[in-house]
Amino acid sequence: NVFRRLKREKLKKILAIETARAAVVTQWTKKVIVEKQTLANDQDSSLLLPIVNVFRRLKREKLKKILAIETARAAVVTQWTKKVIVEKQTLANDQDSSLLLPIV
Repeated sequence: NVFRRLKREKLKKILAIETARAAVVTQWTKKVIVEKQTLANDQDSSLLLPIVNVFRRLKREKLKKILAIETARAAVVTQWTKKVIVEKQTLANDQDSSLLLPIV
């Protein structure tokens, strides 16, 4: 039962890694901003060239997909904990009980 669970988690981890690798090929959109330049005295402003800024951005769908992949990857990581119950031994007459080792 434990081995099946480990194998299942290993397969989920491999699937998450492969999905993340596929997400590396991203789709970009270009955002172009054109700004006109103006002079202080507004003379010969028609001769000035506009400032063109081009930005690359991820598509929104791709951002959502990457977020989903990261969430899935975080869910695959598991932590194994062992529950330990410690019981204290007591003597019948309750003398020197601090010298006894606890039962694990």
